[in-house]
Amino acid sequence: MNSAYPKNLVGLCFAAIMFCACGCALFESDDGAFYTRPTPAERIEVKERAGRTITFSVTCSWPDGCGRYSHFTARQQGNEYTVQIFGGRTAAAVCPAVVIHFIAPVEIKVPAPGAYDFHFWQSDTTSIDTSLVVG
Repeated sequence: MNSAYPKNLVGLCFAAIMFCACGCALFESDDGAFYTRPTPAERIEVKERAGRTITFSVTCSWPDGCGRYSHFTARQQGNEYTVQIFGGRTAAAVCPAVVIHFIAPVEIKVPAPGAYDFHFWQSDTTSIDTSLVVG
């Protein structure tokens, strides 16, 4: 019976755990290339209303374990805003094939008091919509 077998098995398990826990950081490219893309909003919450500024907390999904919030865009047409959240990750990262979620902070200052409609992008044909009166 070989007494080294249990030690090797423990070492192998430890290496596997470290690989899974650090996988994204270990495989980032040297040049730091980072790509972004629109990511669907799944839930919105109004966090704060101060004057004409509205702060939303938007939960978004990303298709692998290395994504994170990057930025948002807000396009205004009259009293309607279309908001699109962007997530991103390092291009060379090796990531687990699991859907993750992150919170995106969105702060919008409307030009004047009134009723506003906000459309948070989910896909090219769907959005999560909410209406707010700003006083």
